[in-house]
Amino acid sequence: MQVGWRARLARIMVRKLDQGLTATVVAAEFGWSAGHLHRKLISETGMTFGELHTRLRVRRAARLLRGGTTVDEAAASVGYADARGLQRAFKRSGLAAPAHFKGGASSRGAQRALP
Repeated sequence: MQVGWRARLARIMVRKLDQGLTATVVAAEFGWSAGHLHRKLISETGMTFGELHTRLRVRRAARLLRGGTTVDEAAASVGYADARGLQRAFKRSGLAAPAHFKGGASSRGAQRALP
């Protein structure tokens, strides 16, 4: 059974979230150009590579934070240089600050807000 390209793409990206991924690097995994990957993503998901990459990073960081990881550790785990970069990504994604994902009722509300 052949795995769909989107499932394969997600696995590749999740596996390498902490490494400065580019569309060129990921497209090469498929034998495609970055432009071809970009066109496929836009036509089939409505998202750019950068938007998908940010979404996956933010989701992973939110899971780590709910599990007790510090904001600094979560930021490093998903490839941000510091907590400030992660905070900006959460804000661009329309989510509460990363600290709101840690413990208690606020983390349950933040979980529902994930894209």
